[in-house]
Amino acid sequence: MIGIIGISPSRVSQNFGLNACELSGKNFGNLLFTESVYRQINTECKHLGFEFSRRLDGVEKIVIPAANWISPKFKFDGLVEQLEKTQIPVMMLGVGIHDMNTSMVSDIPQSTVRLLKLIEERSPALSVRGERTAEVLNKLGIKKVVVTGCPSMFYHNQVPYIDESRLQSPLSIGLSATRYSDDISCVEHEVLQRELYKQIRSDAVKLMYFQSEQSELAILDGIASSCDEVRLAKYYDEDVDKILDRIKIKGRYHTTVTNWIADSRRLSAYLGSRIHGAVASILSSVPPLLLTHDVRTEELAAAMGVPSLEISKFNFSADLEGQILEHMDLSLFYPAAKSNIKKFMSLYEAMGIPHNLKNQISGQFMPYDAFIE
Repeated sequence: MIGIIGISPSRVSQNFGLNACELSGKNFGNLLFTESVYRQINTECKHLGFEFSRRLDGVEKIVIPAANWISPKFKFDGLVEQLEKTQIPVMMLGVGIHDMNTSMVSDIPQSTVRLLKLIEERSPALSVRGERTAEVLNKLGIKKVVVTGCPSMFYHNQVPYIDESRLQSPLSIGLSATRYSDDISCVEHEVLQRELYKQIRSDAVKLMYFQSEQSELAILDGIASSCDEVRLAKYYDEDVDKILDRIKIKGRYHTTVTNWIADSRRLSAYLGSRIHGAVASILSSVPPLLLTHDVRTEELAAAMGVPSLEISKFNFSADLEGQILEHMDLSLFYPAAKSNIKKFMSLYEAMGIPHNLKNQISGQFMPYDAFIE
């Protein structure tokens, strides 16, 4: 039996709004890579959560679907202490750095270093999100590292097919942006993200996806306070009634990956700064343009061949469709995806874990279900 450390996709799917977001680890993007790992493993899996010392009966190996965990800000004392008390082989998939570079290696908490070195000892290699993460681990003395991107790209257990024929004018666009606070005074450095949120006004934007935005989730669930409404109106620079209508009509959040894909497949393009918004789009056969804004999105876009553009180079006053079509370069996607799926297959096999992955393109997996208002 394989133990999985992380969130429980089934618990998230049984809840709504803010409760579901909390259970997802405060970001619905975590659903994508966690559920993908469950689908990739072809044997019985047991959800361990993060407090698992008394739940290891029958567990022969452990897999950790990870995210941007390597940071001076994050500590993993409880997790590593539990693992150190066992001799169970442990594999980590898709770990990455957060808000740091190689010059900050000495600032990484010792519990994080212990965790990474334990996994290096007990697994074939650490699967990391990109080259910059690999550089940080190498500086820590960790050499058994493979750049794979995120396992979420292989939710279908194959290389996803991107339908370029969808890129016909007029585009129906799915949009997302990145914000972890509703307090405008705390987001001065995120001016460009705020401009991206404001694109909800565009007629070309048919749906807007929310992954962690507390106030928008409250509005969609009908539990927002008047303070939430006024704060959001100020954030979006719109009248309260107007922005509430836009969010209620265009806004979506997803507590299952299948629902996320079902919404995404109705569109012809994705534009946004969320890596898992871009991945969900690709899983739906929809071409994405990821607006990179930090080391996380930059290294993942590079490692996975996702079409991307630095957010500072995006002209928010120009036509959205024109810029998407101008910067949509899919030439790197398939070479990267074919290489990465082989790496994941090799890691599972070296770990002795049966898997469902196949190094083939899935074909026209997601038919275009054109958006109808």
